[in-house]
Amino acid sequence: MSDRSTNQETNQHVDSPKKISKKPDPSPRGPVATITKQSMAYITIKGIESETSCLERDWSLFALKELADNAFDFLNDYYPNAAKKARKISIRTWIDSIPNIDDRVMLRMTVENSNVNNIPIFENLEDVFDFNQWYSTKRYQYRETCGSLGDGLKRILGMGYASWTSNDNLEISYEYNQWNEPLILRYNGIEYKAFILVDDDKIEVDIRGPTRINASNLTEVQIALSVKTKGLQGEQPTAYWLGKLEKYYKIYRLVKRQTEFSFVRGGEY
Repeated sequence: MSDRSTNQETNQHVDSPKKISKKPDPSPRGPVATITKQSMAYITIKGIESETSCLERDWSLFALKELADNAFDFLNDYYPNAAKKARKISIRTWIDSIPNIDDRVMLRMTVENSNVNNIPIFENLEDVFDFNQWYSTKRYQYRETCGSLGDGLKRILGMGYASWTSNDNLEISYEYNQWNEPLILRYNGIEYKAFILVDDDKIEVDIRGPTRINASNLTEVQIALSVKTKGLQGEQPTAYWLGKLEKYYKIYRLVKRQTEFSFVRGGEY
């Protein structure tokens, strides 16, 4: 499974690849790292909306698409001719309350794909979460995939931080108001947790792990976003946010072939 962002961002960045081949790469699955200037636009609502053309209210849909696209591309790369039972993508969503906060709840999502042969992935997590570079299995490799760039997981972490601190004065509060929800990766029988850390001049990711887990034939990414409880067209937060995700999922899966999809709603808050 690879890490990338949406096609809308293609013209938003100017960066210089460490090495670019003018011909298609004969080994298209290998990641490519490219250098880009670190930007605080990763961690502000205005900056993220500008770079992704995706409003804050739709960030959960962005996350679902990014993670499901990554899973689908992985299956197409490594199990292109496998039967459906070896090509599975499952999505689970639920809502948790946030202690002492009434105007927001925590939306959580896991996207899981099968990996029946336990193919090694995420072998360079430090590069994947480095905000000073892109690290992608498609960038500059002329591949026909669902996504294009190399910052999807970083972008989702930044969305969590931006929403959580949106009412704060960031000029004086970078080090005090952190986003304490990790992005969790489970794959090849291990688990890592990635926490975004922001101060007044840099963005870093604290990667904790590995922790051994039993499952080795699947890959799972779990994310969290804080979402609003007000102005939801008269619906309860759980019904509104999970219903919105399920509706998007039903459209998303229609054009995906030879893959078994599932979607589970749960977690009343």
